[in-house]
Amino acid sequence: MLLAGVAGMAIAAVCALCAIQPSRVAAFARNHYLKSPKWARNWPFAKIVMMEWYPIYLRGIGIIGFGCSLIWLIGLMREISN
Repeated sequence: MLLAGVAGMAIAAVCALCAIQPSRVAAFARNHYLKSPKWARNWPFAKIVMMEWYPIYLRGIGIIGFGCSLIWLIGLMREISN
């Protein structure tokens, strides 16, 4: 139970960061993409971080993920209280 709670809070924190500051997260991902080896850049969907709509994608996924993690944590708290 403790591991599930910690994982839920960690996922909520990462998703909140993606929803609040998607440009910073996109800049971080783009920086790591440019520093990665050539074979890693050739993976499928690796170039998605370089698209101009990537921050909008991050914001949407961040909101959806944050909502799912809150539902997870609420269910976990109800399970613990019973």
